[in-house]
Amino acid sequence: MTSNIRQAFDLVGEDYPTPSATPARVSFSLEKNGIAVRASVTPDYFDTHVLPVMTRLLKEIDTPAPKAQPEPEAAPPKFRKPATASVRQVVDILSAQSGPELLKAAAVSLAVIQNLPVFTREHLFEEAEKAVGHWRKSHSNSADEILKYLLTSGTLVERGDGQLCLNHAEEKAAILALRAAHLA
Repeated sequence: MTSNIRQAFDLVGEDYPTPSATPARVSFSLEKNGIAVRASVTPDYFDTHVLPVMTRLLKEIDTPAPKAQPEPEAAPPKFRKPATASVRQVVDILSAQSGPELLKAAAVSLAVIQNLPVFTREHLFEEAEKAVGHWRKSHSNSADEILKYLLTSGTLVERGDGQLCLNHAEEKAAILALRAAHLA
């Protein structure tokens, strides 16, 4: 091997150092947490300063790391709260654009998504107003006429106590549309 090193020095054009010309040095390299240190020091300095630090670091590496706290497991699927669709998603799935279609989508959201088969007029209008970007001020101005139209067409049914519910056939059709979109 020494002859290979001499040949390398000859190629570079430098003289190969003789053993008496090179002082005794200890080369070392330390790396921890992505920080690397490489140095060459005298044997005395190495014994008094570097070796104790290296020994301590090697002990740290040998010592197993403390166990991390296990992450809490997610709730089993049957106990997870199912993701619910917003009224805006229902409006998009049912392609609701007109006032009556938007109010019907709000009724579907209440009856199917929120599992409230019976609701008040106020609750229905509040749900329709959540369809931001779809429900407009003009719809609010004619909300009573829109509701009257849905009642006379049979889309919504008014119970004796003044509460509303979605027609059974309309509810079934909405459930099929929502299932096709994987929301029910």
